[in-house]
Amino acid sequence: MQRDLVEEEDLGILVSPSVCLALMKLLGISDLLSEFIKNSPWTISLLDKLQTVLARGENCDNAYLHTLCRRLTRIGEELYQELNHLLQDKPMGNDNCKIYDPPRHKTRLLYLHSHVHSCLLLMPLIPGTPTSSRPC
Repeated sequence: MQRDLVEEEDLGILVSPSVCLALMKLLGISDLLSEFIKNSPWTISLLDKLQTVLARGENCDNAYLHTLCRRLTRIGEELYQELNHLLQDKPMGNDNCKIYDPPRHKTRLLYLHSHVHSCLLLMPLIPGTPTSSRPC
C-alpha cells in the first residue's frame, strides 16, 4: 500500500506541471471552452487545492508537498491567477450564466470477448461508416 502511494506521488510530481500547462492552453482556445471551465464545479476544487499546495508547500515538512510546490511554483501560480480571474468575471444568477451543452453523438455498445477476457466498449458512430454489426 505504501509503495502505491509513493508511485502516485511520483507520478503527481511528474505530470502536474504538464496538466497545469494544458489547462492554461485550453483556457486560451475559445470563449466557449472558458465558459465551460468557469461553470465546472471542479474548477473551484482545483483552485482550493492549488492554493493549499502553493501556500503550504514551501514551509511543509512533507517532502511530497514541498517538491510539488517547487514544481508548480511558476505554472501553478499562473493557472491559479488565471482561474481566479476567470471566476471573478462570473455573472451572478442563473439568468446570465451560459451552460455548455455538448453535441450529442450516436454510439454503439459493443461486447468484446476473447479467451483471456471480455469487456464492453462504447464506440462513437462516425457519419458515413457502416453501422451493421458483423462478427469478427
